[in-house]
Amino acid sequence: MKILKTLITNEGQDQDIHAGEAYSLWTQLIARYDTAELIDIFINLTKDNDLKRLLKNGLNKTILPQIDRLEKAMQRYQVPLPPRQPKGTDFSVNMDIARDQGMFRIILSMTQTALSLHTKAINICTNNFLRNMFTDFLNEEIEIYNLLLEYGESKNWVYSAPNYSNSST
Repeated sequence: MKILKTLITNEGQDQDIHAGEAYSLWTQLIARYDTAELIDIFINLTKDNDLKRLLKNGLNKTILPQIDRLEKAMQRYQVPLPPRQPKGTDFSVNMDIARDQGMFRIILSMTQTALSLHTKAINICTNNFLRNMFTDFLNEEIEIYNLLLEYGESKNWVYSAPNYSNSST
């Protein structure tokens, strides 16, 4: 079995990447840059300390490490990096206009979009290294999505679709 694994994995050898994989790296990195920038804004606007802690944790333990992995992968395969988001958000705004519930639902929606983005990247990739990296991202995103749903439900911030009953039966 070990010889089969050695033959299949091509350990120590870099595979080339195709245009779809380069595009996946590019779009994933841009999405993470945008997410980091938006989360930074939300951290400055939120009043709910639990939400603020949740956002900081997601930024520092998921988004920033994923940005680092994506940038390194792009350098490894010589894919040009997009412009980076600004560091930190310095703004003055009426803090009362931002609602924690609305910011939460935007983050939840972004997480749902990220799930699709990761799945699409996995489907595109034939490169083992990249496919494994995107699979890691998908697994992290699933955990985050579940935690967000639990948190949102505890605050009554998750909208549930109305019950449906077919009265004609």
